[in-house]
Amino acid sequence: MNGICEALPPGAISVEVHKEGKAGQADRGHIRIESQSEPPSMQEGFRDFWVFVDAETLQRSSKDLYAFQLLHFECLDRATGSREAKITGYQETGAHGILEVELPEGREILVPLVPPHATVDLEKGIIEFNDLHSLDPDSGDRN
Repeated sequence: MNGICEALPPGAISVEVHKEGKAGQADRGHIRIESQSEPPSMQEGFRDFWVFVDAETLQRSSKDLYAFQLLHFECLDRATGSREAKITGYQETGAHGILEVELPEGREILVPLVPPHATVDLEKGIIEFNDLHSLDPDSGDRN
């Protein structure tokens, strides 16, 4: 379990995970979960249940991007050159992703994961922001 979890919970069932199209695209970042045994709820499937997936199994290509990977990406604010911000979470709106970003001052802001606000460089493992302070409602620097 790579140190993340010592053992699966007692009620865990074995599942297979299948990618449904390319990850990282607005309408294609889906996975399908199948199990030999019945899901916990026939109507709801695996909703509200933890699903443990081996990251090595899920990531078959360096072109795939999953939300959990963003937490480890470096942040670059092009306006200031600062690399001190951190990604603390990710939300999906259906139209695009929203990054939860902790600024160097400790405040958290929400940043749409769309150009011109943010772009992802998969090869370098960097998320580049156009100007983080312009998106901070508590900043006096906004244009």
